[in-house]
Amino acid sequence: MYLESPREWYNILYHDTDLHIQRSYITKTKIDDIAVVVLPSKGDAKLKYDIIKKGLLHPLIVINNTEHNYNMAIRQITEDLILPFDSKKPLLAYTGNQRIAIAKKWRYSYISTLIMPDVHWAHAAQLQIQNGKVDNRDRRQVQN
Repeated sequence: MYLESPREWYNILYHDTDLHIQRSYITKTKIDDIAVVVLPSKGDAKLKYDIIKKGLLHPLIVINNTEHNYNMAIRQITEDLILPFDSKKPLLAYTGNQRIAIAKKWRYSYISTLIMPDVHWAHAAQLQIQNGKVDNRDRRQVQN
C-alpha cells in the first residue's frame, strides 16, 4: 500500500551565496529504505487519526543517509530520543519519523517523499511546505 500526499511537486528556494531554485517532485519511496532518527512517540493517536481520515497532507522530507547528514540532522534533538546511525538504508528521515512509525503499523510499504541532498535543502523544503514556519518543539512521550 502507498501512503500518498496530494501534491506532485514543490519549488524549493535555498540561499547560500546565491539564490537557488529547485523544483522537487514527490517520490514514491519504499518505507524500509528510510532510516529514522528519533524514537517513536506514545502519544500518536491524533496523528494516526488524521492520517486515517485525511491521508498524508504533506510528503516526508528525506535526505541522503550519510554520517554527515545524520550528524547535522540530530543537532537539535534531545539526546535521549536519538536513534543510532543506520548505514544500511539509503535515505534518512528529516521530517516524518512519527508518520513512518504509523505507516509501518498500518502495513504501508511506500510513502510520499521529497528527496533532498542535505539538511540545508531539507530545511528549505520544510519552510516551503509549512508556509515559512518550523516548530520542532518536542511535546511527546517516548515509547520504551
